[in-house]
Amino acid sequence: MQSSLPSQPEGGPSFLVPGQRNSWNSTTLNEIHLQRQLAEWKRRALVAEGQVMIEQAEREAATVHAVLAGREASILKYQLNANTRKKTDTSKCFTTSARIVTSAEGKEQAIAEASKRDAKKNELEEKKKKKQDTERADFLRRAEQEREQLPFSGSLRSKLKAELQNILFTLGLNIEGNVAALLLRINAHFDTETALKQDPRYIGLFSKPSGKRKQAAEDHSETMQPSPPIHHSPSPIHSQPLIPPRPRPRPRIRHIVQNTMHDSTRTFTDTSPRRFGTSSPQPFGPSSTQHSNEQSPSP
Repeated sequence: MQSSLPSQPEGGPSFLVPGQRNSWNSTTLNEIHLQRQLAEWKRRALVAEGQVMIEQAEREAATVHAVLAGREASILKYQLNANTRKKTDTSKCFTTSARIVTSAEGKEQAIAEASKRDAKKNELEEKKKKKQDTERADFLRRAEQEREQLPFSGSLRSKLKAELQNILFTLGLNIEGNVAALLLRINAHFDTETALKQDPRYIGLFSKPSGKRKQAAEDHSETMQPSPPIHHSPSPIHSQPLIPPRPRPRPRIRHIVQNTMHDSTRTFTDTSPRRFGTSSPQPFGPSSTQHSNEQSPSP
């Protein structure tokens, strides 16, 4: 007797048996579980990496703070040592603002300190007032210059601080700072506003000297050049041959010869040398007549 069961296809059944279905489900669950674990591990790795970066940044910040603290400590140490090296006054000076002083010396010291404070305060007030007066005068001068629209000329590097401040005032810029800062501010403004360099009021700051000035400078330099040497003709006196100088005649020396009678009468004898063949020297004076009479032969 044949069974009435349906015949199965040759390729096998088209559905899984219950055992195979359970094994496939377990494999899928394992893969999903592994993927979840992998995602969790990646998340933890990212969190750990972020914590490491945060700790590294904190460590670097702590290092910077430590360096700054060490530098500040060294500065304070230097200041403290400098204060201790200063010569201190041996007298006990103190500053007090108390209304009652029990010591006479302390009272005198307090009066002296008060006078010093008053003098210092007056000096500061005078300086402040002088500065305010100078600023007011500069402001009025700049306002007058702005009203008259006076042009500027000359190189910027040759300007003084007050002149640079005048230029900045006309440009509407800040006038505070030293000369280098003022020059930098002016050059930066003119580099930004290049059209101002052609303005009739500021063109003199950037234009070269005109031809008239250059010609005047050249004429001045020519006048300052050394003149050529002048050659003088020889003098007729220097051109003649030199004549040897003649010997000067020796002066005649007169000696005083006393008389043999030892009287007050004196005679003068010429002792100067004479040439050969001349007569003997004759005495001069009152006794010359007597000597001549004695020497002359009797008739």
